Amino acid sequence: RSTLQVPGQHQTGIILLNTLACSMELEVMGEGLVLVEQGGTALMTPLPRRTYAIVATCPRDCAGRIMKRHSIKLNLRTVAGMVST
Repeated sequence: RSTLQVPGQHQTGIILLNTLACSMELEVMGEGLVLVEQGGTALMTPLPRRTYAIVATCPRDCAGRIMKRHSIKLNLRTVAGMVST
């Protein structure tokens, strides 16, 4: 059974694509956390249209290599949030 909900008029969705050689965690602050496998995708919907703080974290052990753990933070503004009326 699919739980995918089509976003309403004042909602949006975020598609996440992982092009790294390892899985990574993506957190949309206040909305949830998703593990995206190597080369995988994830869809987060429905979300209210606004600016979101997103944190992406890759594991310390990636594709058999020990790496420095990185966390990248950014603010993502949805299309409706970019339009001024």
